[in-house]
Amino acid sequence: MRVPRRLRTPAFAVVCLLGVSLANAAPRAQATPSPEAVHTAIDRGVAYLLARQNRDGSWDAEMHERNVPHHDYRSGPTALVLYTLVKCKVEREHPAIERALVYLQQTLPDRTYALSVEIQALVALDDEALQPRITELTKRLLDARTERKGGWEYPGFTPGQVDLSNTQYAALGLRAAASAGVKIPLKVWSDLAACALDFQEKPYSIDVALPAGETGTGTREIAGFCYKTDKSHAPSASMTAAGIATSAIATQALGKQLDKDLARRSERARAQALGWLDAKWSVDENVGGDSVWLYYYLYGLERIAALLEFESLGSHPWYAEGATKLLKLQKPNGAWARDFDTAWPPQPFSNGNTCFALLFLTRATAPRTGEQALVPSAIFTAEDPRFDVSIRAAGASKSRFVLTGFGAHAIERLGTAGERGNTLEVRAVRWSVDGQVVKELTFEPPRAWKDERFAHEHAFAKNGPHTIECAVDVLPPASPSVDGEPAARAVETLVSQPLVVIARDVLEPWMLDYAAAAAKNLLANVKRTAKASSQRSDRHIAIDACDGLQFTAWVAADDDRAATWTLELDKPLRAKSVWLSQAAAHAGQLAEFGRIARVAISCDDGKPIEFALDADPLRKTECTFAKPSSFKRLTIRVLELAPSSPARGGGFAEIELR
Repeated sequence: MRVPRRLRTPAFAVVCLLGVSLANAAPRAQATPSPEAVHTAIDRGVAYLLARQNRDGSWDAEMHERNVPHHDYRSGPTALVLYTLVKCKVEREHPAIERALVYLQQTLPDRTYALSVEIQALVALDDEALQPRITELTKRLLDARTERKGGWEYPGFTPGQVDLSNTQYAALGLRAAASAGVKIPLKVWSDLAACALDFQEKPYSIDVALPAGETGTGTREIAGFCYKTDKSHAPSASMTAAGIATSAIATQALGKQLDKDLARRSERARAQALGWLDAKWSVDENVGGDSVWLYYYLYGLERIAALLEFESLGSHPWYAEGATKLLKLQKPNGAWARDFDTAWPPQPFSNGNTCFALLFLTRATAPRTGEQALVPSAIFTAEDPRFDVSIRAAGASKSRFVLTGFGAHAIERLGTAGERGNTLEVRAVRWSVDGQVVKELTFEPPRAWKDERFAHEHAFAKNGPHTIECAVDVLPPASPSVDGEPAARAVETLVSQPLVVIARDVLEPWMLDYAAAAAKNLLANVKRTAKASSQRSDRHIAIDACDGLQFTAWVAADDDRAATWTLELDKPLRAKSVWLSQAAAHAGQLAEFGRIARVAISCDDGKPIEFALDADPLRKTECTFAKPSSFKRLTIRVLELAPSSPARGGGFAEIELR
């Protein structure tokens, strides 16, 4: 794939149009957080996102609104996290990447955000095998354009009312597609460049200080961008950044084909908008707009700084100030999220805001090469001096075990004098995982230990805790000979302290099956209704257990310990098995919902059949009938919650028929 061309506004034009304040202002002193601090914040943010991937490879939109057809909650949030992880240098082979790709490929989105972000993610992966999908997604994005206006809107929401947020994301998606070799008609770019100007407010003049050494004031012409072309929303920092980015992307794509008058008007508009951002500068709030979109605005700053290639906006070092703010706002769990409630979106939007923060910190828009993955290796140690053997393990999915030393007591008791003091004569080293020997090293003659690590590379087959142990066979010092014959030496085995390693990032066989499960679900294209004996809240209603999404769930009220859930079909359906997914779709939700241990399932008025659910709450349970059954009503009754389950209501994220 071709590398995207850099989008530039000629430096002389920016200087001339921004006026004296921007042209002459020296950047304020602002210490940028250390690379170590930034990388640590990125690592923690990435870890947060990885831990919240659902069992089917998706991520939650955290906006469970009802009957909102113009939003895409299935594909959009997952595409955004995928793009973020790729930009954070998570390896292409990482299970989270593989699972997300399989999940996304089960359907073709038709909403602007989902299309645009998935295009960006697939292009960033730089995999030729993805080219046909990139081409198809781009075609759909172009088909979604409001041709008369030259921009994009929420389909079916306000027909003909293009908005700058949808339009900006479309521009970003088309820019990525063009860099991958997809041909975008020139008229699309020219219409987009003109459309961007329609969102800008009428320019006005403000007083500004003259350069150092001069007295009095000068003036600067500024103008922000609005969300709608009818200016029904006031200009805001997030939309002003969006207007600048959209204009820059479109005019750069046109290159020499750009109309001279449109070029002049676009350059002036961007300069006026940059002046607006400088005059109203803040990294603490989305000036003029809803503060809920602070992180979205900061990511917008990163975009325009990369596209226009500047390190300071007037006297403001944008990255230093923004990064400092983001590091202060990061939560203890690694996320970035709101601390207050708003009308929309109705939840903290943790996944989305964490993505925006990470994309800012990684300077995602600018092409960057040669950097290593920012996801650190986990390190586990069992180096208690009270034990004879000390060991260490590094890595999450593939781990390297090493012996780091022997206890002083063992060396004193079994050591043999050597050049560097007492040493041990090692006959064998055995590494065990969960009680099974996985590697044995033997030495004949015995090897005098000289700080050897006796390393072993081990690939875990399953995520979660594993117990590592190391046993070392050692020969004691030689005893005086008896009748000229050397005394026999009995081997003594030294054992390490058990070391618990938490394996993660292991691609278990079920993961890709779950990501591709949508095509197997017989309920996908069937009219249905659902009801339940209770529900925890209006965000956990009965239909959520059969809506095709793992990140929505029906959950019974906390005091309903024998809850029932009933599915009603408009016509009989023949199925062989029912697949049950517990309400907790990822590890971060395990304490939020009760875990169901046993259920009874009945079809129509048939006799209930009891099933025990998988002990791992993140695994599905296949409840297979003795023979395929045809029915219009399916009833599931909770018989028992797990004894170790939180004292909360249980439920199901998804109930599938196959």
